[in-house]
Amino acid sequence: MTVHLFGGIWSPACASFTLQKTLSKTIFTDVKRNFYVDDLLMSVENEAIAIHQAKQLKDILELNGFHLTKWMSNSREVITAIPQEDRSPPVIDMYLTKQDLPTDRALGILWSLESDTLQIRVTVPNKPLSKRGMLSIMGSVYDPLGFLAPFTVRAKMIYQEEVYSAASARKVVPGYLLFERYSSWYKLQRIVAWLLRFCSACRTKCSHQGSNLSVTEIQAARMVIIKQVQRTCFAEELDILKRGKNLKTSRIYRLEPHLDDQGLLRVGGRRVDEYMDQNSKRPLILPKDHPVTALIVQDIHVFSARHSGREHTLAELRRKYWIVAACKRHTEKRFGCVFTCFSTRAVHIEPLKSLDANTFLNALMCFIARRGTPMKIYSDRGTNFLKAERELRATVQAWSRDKSIDDTCKRRNIEWVFQPPAASHMGGVWERQIRTIRKILSSIIGTQRIDDDRLRALFCEVEATMNSRPLTAIPGDVTEPEALTPNHALRMNTGDGIQVLTEGNASLDHIYRRAWIHAQVLADRFWKRWKAEYLNTLRMRQRQLKPSRSLQDGDLVLIVEQHTPRNQWRLGRMVEAIAGEDGLVRKAKVRTSSGVLIRPIVKLCLLEASLSRATGLYGCSTVEQKGGV
Repeated sequence: MTVHLFGGIWSPACASFTLQKTLSKTIFTDVKRNFYVDDLLMSVENEAIAIHQAKQLKDILELNGFHLTKWMSNSREVITAIPQEDRSPPVIDMYLTKQDLPTDRALGILWSLESDTLQIRVTVPNKPLSKRGMLSIMGSVYDPLGFLAPFTVRAKMIYQEEVYSAASARKVVPGYLLFERYSSWYKLQRIVAWLLRFCSACRTKCSHQGSNLSVTEIQAARMVIIKQVQRTCFAEELDILKRGKNLKTSRIYRLEPHLDDQGLLRVGGRRVDEYMDQNSKRPLILPKDHPVTALIVQDIHVFSARHSGREHTLAELRRKYWIVAACKRHTEKRFGCVFTCFSTRAVHIEPLKSLDANTFLNALMCFIARRGTPMKIYSDRGTNFLKAERELRATVQAWSRDKSIDDTCKRRNIEWVFQPPAASHMGGVWERQIRTIRKILSSIIGTQRIDDDRLRALFCEVEATMNSRPLTAIPGDVTEPEALTPNHALRMNTGDGIQVLTEGNASLDHIYRRAWIHAQVLADRFWKRWKAEYLNTLRMRQRQLKPSRSLQDGDLVLIVEQHTPRNQWRLGRMVEAIAGEDGLVRKAKVRTSSGVLIRPIVKLCLLEASLSRATGLYGCSTVEQKGGV
């Protein structure tokens, strides 16, 4: 085998073996001691010997497949004798006669070529002043030749004194590493209690052989652990409180913390029930992201709350501890799909967990199952939504192209009519309902967060409120009939159901028969009033309209764009005028530089009439259209 893969685990060993084998067959047998893996570091008496040996060694190794490169020397004469392409990058383009030689690395140590001295650069890392921190700082100093031993040995002596001093033994406190090694809060307390007993025995020369840990010892160990956690995570707060100052800039400022007689950080705040114990009135403060906090929460969840869930666990936890930022809850978006009837103005609301097509189809099926199958469904294309509602806009546009929704509607003989883009006025019926729903929801829940069950119940309450709103004039006299509401069409009355009056000895058949007759009478009465008092009001428009010349094919128009300055509105040429059911032109196809668009005529301003046709259909002209010209 004459070729080895580059980058394999065995590659460095194979390369080193081959290099040593090659050098053993040459006159440079002593050079083997100067190679460190693939780096050569050697010293000779003068420049002539250095130039000669460098050339010979380079030529011999070249014959065996080794190409020595990145040459560096503290002599300008030696560097000049090396071909420029084989020099180290810092000296390739240098003016050797005018510039100082740079500083380079030699086996991890800085080598100043100009002064021919070795340098060690030390950067002290930011570590805590603990035994682990001291070890980390000492280990960060790279000094293979021991040049810095007079300095580093002093740090090692300080560390040794800290480990073996009597003061350190009296202050045995579990560190962060000790916390992470145990998975049980009770076991950790027992370990620390045994350590505290050992320290006490060393001080008092008293043995506790054969005796178990007492409750007092475990409680003392618990306080020692909590105190160490607070010293680690709330060191600045503890220092400020010990100096009697205010914690205005601290993250626990709103808890009004104070120190108890043991020096532990507890919650302050308002005065609570005097019959509560001291621990419940003033819980201990703990950080959120700490191993000890996780052990305490796990212990309370299992042994105090008995796996009862988050709320119960949190209640039990706050009897003794207060975790900073423990109240953060996971929230998810929920949506409401609003259906409204053009005739009765009744409203139906279905909650949606997401905005995909399948979720909407489920909501549509629920509506059909409870309210019946509609003949037509009208909606906009979502292009009139604000930028903040980009998700809704994209979803509604996707629904208009979704094949599963289209197939479901056609299978049930439902015609889905999408309004043209930028025609929000054509959906005034449902836009007004949405505004009312939002007003009711904001007044009830405000910024509260509720779960799915409460949201569904709330939607039902909002639905009932909307369906009980009056559609006709409210009576001014008790003798006049009550105002019609959408509930009259849905329930045949405004209450919870038909009240059937029963007589003492009436038979069940008689009661059912009277109930059926009563319902029919109520239904007939409602439909008569609905046609007479409300249906005719739908014929009246809310704005004053008058027929005017309609837009025609070939007209040059200006396209109104709500969020664009007027001088940037696009020009377009009418391609097709689309009339509504009343024969009036309601929308049109317009060709622009970017393609053909469909727009309502209220968003089109006539600039130049087409001369090819003298007359055309009358259209629906409004004040809004005139204002845009």
